[in-house]
Amino acid sequence: RRKALSDALRGGPFTFEEPQGGFFVWLRLDDGVASGAAAAAARANGVLVSDGRTFFEDEPDASYVRLSFSMLDETSLVEGAERLKTALAQTFMSA
Repeated sequence: RRKALSDALRGGPFTFEEPQGGFFVWLRLDDGVASGAAAAAARANGVLVSDGRTFFEDEPDASYVRLSFSMLDETSLVEGAERLKTALAQTFMSA
């Protein structure tokens, strides 16, 4: 599942490193894209992501969203990644 999601995310308007363990992929959003706005755009396109700000202990960083891959099958993860890339590209690349 980790590999399927990571492969499907490539080419999106963000950067990330494929995790070597755990249950999450952290996306670093392109400059000027806030995590709250990215999470809202994803949600509007049927994808739930976590606003990364809630996971920082000291100073919240609004340039990250967190994706979980532990509960879905590979087909669903790939579809979600494609929807996410489309939502972010449509919302932030056209602005």
